Amino acid sequence: MKYKYINWIIILVGTVLPIIIDTIADDYGSHDPFIWSITLIPSIIIIFKYPNWSVVIGTAIFYSLFELTIEFNQEGFTQFALDVITLVLGIIVNWSILLTVGYLRIKTEKLVRKVEEMTITDPLTGVYNRRYFDFYIEQAIPLSKRMSKSLILVMFDIDHFKRVNDTYGHLCGDYALKHITDVIKSNVREADVVIRMGGEEFAILLQETSLEEGSEIAERVREAVEESKFIYNKQQIPITISLGLTEYKSEKVEQFIEKTDQALYKAKSNGRNQLVVSSDSSNRFCFC
Repeated sequence: MKYKYINWIIILVGTVLPIIIDTIADDYGSHDPFIWSITLIPSIIIIFKYPNWSVVIGTAIFYSLFELTIEFNQEGFTQFALDVITLVLGIIVNWSILLTVGYLRIKTEKLVRKVEEMTITDPLTGVYNRRYFDFYIEQAIPLSKRMSKSLILVMFDIDHFKRVNDTYGHLCGDYALKHITDVIKSNVREADVVIRMGGEEFAILLQETSLEEGSEIAERVREAVEESKFIYNKQQIPITISLGLTEYKSEKVEQFIEKTDQALYKAKSNGRNQLVVSSDSSNRFCFC
């Protein structure tokens, strides 16, 4: 917060200072239009805070018009006309600097965002990875406690995925993972978080969702995967998933995940292609 105020103080000073210096210089019969280059300081700070081209261009236009307006009011039309070439040259130099700074800042910002995205996104499926899961759940659980909001975790495996890889090859397995990811994203809500935990194991985090509603979403996903048509090399390959679901009950993160994993294990032990809700949550919505 302290640095935020410092930035705005510098912007204010950098905007007002050229006016003060220019006014004093005029009183002593001295005038240098390039004193307005001081406005590069607030301009550059604004560009660094909001790195996009609309801000870069808008800032450059604002300070150029600001400079021309102040100069015109101070000097009158005649003197302004004499200094206009110098003023324009100064503006061109300032624009060149701002556009260069803007280009480098925007390019750097895009690179940083790309790197951040790569660290939390699974490159094959495009959904979040385990790193993001660990970060997200550490934030979601305190929020769930503080706001007394329900938090649902669903974990699922692709049934007999090794058999798919062994029979049709690993490339087919990759396509199967992408296919299932697309099906999942089409059957969950925009606010729901889909994660590839690793291999053929996925998770879905549902915030502010009741146990019944979460179970319905999970079952909808299971049915959608079962009914979807996965075709590889002109051959349709049946794909199903087994799911475990748990509602958060103020336990430790590790216990929360373990309960869900145990429900998933039970779904696989019971014959696969089914949803099992953790017994610690409720048995009412167990789809078997």
